Amino acid sequence: MSTELEVRVTELELKFTEQGALLEDLSGVVHEQGKELAILRAEIERYRMRLSQVEERVPQAAVERPPHY
Repeated sequence: MSTELEVRVTELELKFTEQGALLEDLSGVVHEQGKELAILRAEIERYRMRLSQVEERVPQAAVERPPHY
């Protein structure tokens, strides 16, 4: 192999290794965000349930606007 070709192959190997490490890092980030998203979705569902319970207890007249508005 010529020296120039060896240098190019070495550079490509280094880039490949760096990209592999970056891919692993990004995969970890995506995994953590997926877990956080699941937690947030569960929290939203709890808030929806609480809101529906509150709406059931509040008289409908208190929710409507008075006629003078």
